[in-house]
Amino acid sequence: MQMGEAASDMSPVIDDPHLHHIRSCAIALVKWKDQMPKEKVESHDRTVREYLASVCRNEEGKAALLSGEEGLTKAQLQKACSVNYRVKNPNFMEGSEVVVKSLKDAKDTEKFIVGWREHFVATVDPQHMPTGWRVDNPVVCGSRKDGDAYDGVKTW
Repeated sequence: MQMGEAASDMSPVIDDPHLHHIRSCAIALVKWKDQMPKEKVESHDRTVREYLASVCRNEEGKAALLSGEEGLTKAQLQKACSVNYRVKNPNFMEGSEVVVKSLKDAKDTEKFIVGWREHFVATVDPQHMPTGWRVDNPVVCGSRKDGDAYDGVKTW
């Protein structure tokens, strides 16, 4: 994580506070409507209705929800209680994307690959590697630092 990045950018999903509020209002209406002050019930009811109207596909249904003439049904409240408030994080980047974006040019890429090979060898201590494989093998085929010819053999 680079300086200035929020920890939430590291998560592929985040909580949408608006959707979470809608869900909370619906749950409160289902569980505690009878014990809540009238103003709070009206506020929660309006919040849930506005959400349901925003996802309603027909104009008549939207108008009926927004008018508030009929009470919310159990199905409508259940739909609002089931709102998925966990949404895709628009700022999230996979680790591989972060690495690729950090590589500015071919020299950076080659330096990264050689560094990764060194890390691999130091960490895994492989006992069986392909013949001719070396940490400093070129990243681009056809150019070895020591000038050895490939003799038509493809190397890794």
